[in-house]
Amino acid sequence: MSSALVRRDAFGQVKRSFCTATIESDRTWLLSNYPKIEASVRRVLVAAVQNLPPGQEDRRLALAAMYAPTDDDHGRVALDRFKAIKASEVQRAIAAKIARIAEG
Repeated sequence: MSSALVRRDAFGQVKRSFCTATIESDRTWLLSNYPKIEASVRRVLVAAVQNLPPGQEDRRLALAAMYAPTDDDHGRVALDRFKAIKASEVQRAIAAKIARIAEG
């Protein structure tokens, strides 16, 4: 089921966009579960306020220490993005650049 949403562009022209059933079901789920989501977010914020140091730089360092991506993390992201390239000639060119970098 989709419902048209009407909006106007910068020139005042009417533009229609559509909400898909998936978006509507997500919206329904959010509306019915927002108290649980809000409670979870509040717990996370309280824990952060109670456990993080007060200074901005100290807080930044503590947050960075909680999750600093490893080289494996970076490699997985790079590989995923490489796989997303559709054009084989672009993939070959990027692979050649990576090979040159790897050789030193």
